[in-house]
Amino acid sequence: MNTPTCPACAGSAVEATRFDGIYRCRQHGALEWFDRGRLADVDLLAIYQSYPYNASLQKDFHAMRALYQRGLRRRIRRYFPAMENLSFLDVGCANGEYLECAREAGMTPVAGVEVDAEAARKAARFGAVHRDMRELGAAFDVVQCKNVLSNIEDFPDFLAQLLRLTRPGGILFLDVLNQFGMVARAKKMLGRPGILRPPCVINGFSKPALRALVEKHGATVRWLGTTYCGSDLLPYRRSIGLSLRGRLSQLLGQATMIVADVSPAS
Repeated sequence: MNTPTCPACAGSAVEATRFDGIYRCRQHGALEWFDRGRLADVDLLAIYQSYPYNASLQKDFHAMRALYQRGLRRRIRRYFPAMENLSFLDVGCANGEYLECAREAGMTPVAGVEVDAEAARKAARFGAVHRDMRELGAAFDVVQCKNVLSNIEDFPDFLAQLLRLTRPGGILFLDVLNQFGMVARAKKMLGRPGILRPPCVINGFSKPALRALVEKHGATVRWLGTTYCGSDLLPYRRSIGLSLRGRLSQLLGQATMIVADVSPAS
């Protein structure tokens, strides 16, 4: 990256942090990302296709099915009085956990995007599953993208595609990793690069940076907040150890995940 520019604020200069290959926006100091030049020889698709997250997510879903359903209903009902007959797209749908919840709530059609072939095969039980967003033509009432933008090389273009797939009057649920939360700050104090784990996690956001990125695309942030990895489900896990870890994350400022509800431009 010879002349690094910030994707969130229209090309402002950036400067390297003390972590090799990681850059920070000088204008608003609210975004860090990994030097894409260092990914030239990395097969990112192969990494994500073999990523063990999908297997662990499926196990969690079977234990907490009602909580997934409740969380999706609560988020959607901020904007729509009923879920029946709303169209739903989950980008990064894994094994179809949220597709199943959406279909059971009466949403139709239900569709997903997933690069992991085995996960996509399982998700296809609940709706049409695509390998690439560009395969989708029609826009959806509700588009969900949980913890994917943090892993995408060209995340501004990826966000533009998400907004294209969200119809006017619809809503995009966007969850990204928080590089400036309490957990990431604690890691940096120990000399570690926050939540960035190249090549798997290559973008770290803050609330101001995410808002700037959304507004740069002409969209509106309807709601913006923070939570912790595992979304709002972690404290309710049946495992006592994980439950305590989730509550400790809350006490530290929640802090590892930024949650935004976004309306596309009319």
